[in-house]
Amino acid sequence: MFRFICVLGLIALLTTPLFAQTMKVVEVGSGDTAALRLAIQEANDGPEDRQTTIKVSGDFLFTTEDSMPHIDAAITIRGPARFLGPGVSDASLSGDQRGPEQLFHINSGASFWLDNLELADFSLNHESDGLIVNEGELVLKQMQMSSVHTGHWCVKWCTPAMTAIVNRPGGNLVVRQVSIVNSGIYGVWVPSISGVIVNRGHAVVTSTQIYLTEHAWGPQLTNDGTLDIYNSSFVFNDASLSRTPPMLVSGDGARTQILNSVISGFSDSVCRDALSVGYNLHDSPDCEWSSSGDLIGIPAGLIWRPVETNWDWSGQQLLTHALVPMAASAV
Repeated sequence: MFRFICVLGLIALLTTPLFAQTMKVVEVGSGDTAALRLAIQEANDGPEDRQTTIKVSGDFLFTTEDSMPHIDAAITIRGPARFLGPGVSDASLSGDQRGPEQLFHINSGASFWLDNLELADFSLNHESDGLIVNEGELVLKQMQMSSVHTGHWCVKWCTPAMTAIVNRPGGNLVVRQVSIVNSGIYGVWVPSISGVIVNRGHAVVTSTQIYLTEHAWGPQLTNDGTLDIYNSSFVFNDASLSRTPPMLVSGDGARTQILNSVISGFSDSVCRDALSVGYNLHDSPDCEWSSSGDLIGIPAGLIWRPVETNWDWSGQQLLTHALVPMAASAV
C-alpha cells in the first residue's frame, strides 16, 4: 500500500502542469491541422521555461502520412476536440490507404499533455512504432480512444505488431480517466504483444476503462517496466470466440500491481503476471489472487451505458459511454 501512496504523489506531480516562469495560450481554429502543427513548432522553438497550452476544437482529420512535429517542450493540447484518422479497412491496415505512421513523439526532457480529446479511426501497420511514442513525460487525461487499430500479418514471415501508445525506457506515462473502446490488434490473435499500451518505463493507469466487444483482440497492455493500475475496468465481451485473450503480458523483471479494479471476460493469466494489492474483482474462477478484498469467480455485472456527467468544465461532452461501476469497491 505504501507504494500506491507514492504513486498518488507521482500522479499529482504529473497531472498538475509544471511550474514555468512564462505561460502561453494559443487558440487553434476548428479542425485546422496546419495551425496545430505550427503551434507545436512555435512552442518547441520558444524559451525552455515556457508552458504552452494549445486550445483546440472541432474535428481534426489526419488522413495523410504527415505526423506532427516531435514534442521538445512543455505542451498541453486541450479540447474538446476529435483527432480522426482515415478509418479502419483492409486497405488502411495494409498501408494502401492510411493516416500518419506516428501522430506524436515526445522526446526525452519534454512534457506533453492530451486533455479532453477523442482519438478515433486510426490504423497502424508494420512501418509504425506507435501512434504516440513517449520518451519524456506523457499525460493522457479525460480522453476517449475508439477504433484505433494495429496491423499484423503472417504469410511467409510475420510483421511486427504495432501499439497505439509506446512508453519507452526512461519515459513516464499517466493514463487517467481514459475510455478505450474496441482498439488494439485488429482481427488476429497475437498472444504476446499489446495493441494499446506497451510500457518499458514507468506507467500509471487510473480511473480508466477498456471495453472490447468484437474481434479476436490480443492483450491490451504489455509491461516491461513498472506499471501501477487502480480504480479501472477491463471488459472483453464477445461470447462467439472459443478462447479469451489475456488482458496483460508482463516481461521478465517487470513489476505490475493492480488495486481496486474489475477484470471481466479476459483470461486468468493476469493473476500470474501481476500482483493484486487488494479489492480487485476477476470473474475467472481460475484466478489465484487472494489479497484483502479480492473477489474471484464472481460476475462483474458491468453495464455499458451513456455518460450522465461531463468531463469538460465548459459542459462539452466527449466521452459518450462508460462502464458502471468503474471499480470493484468504493475504497
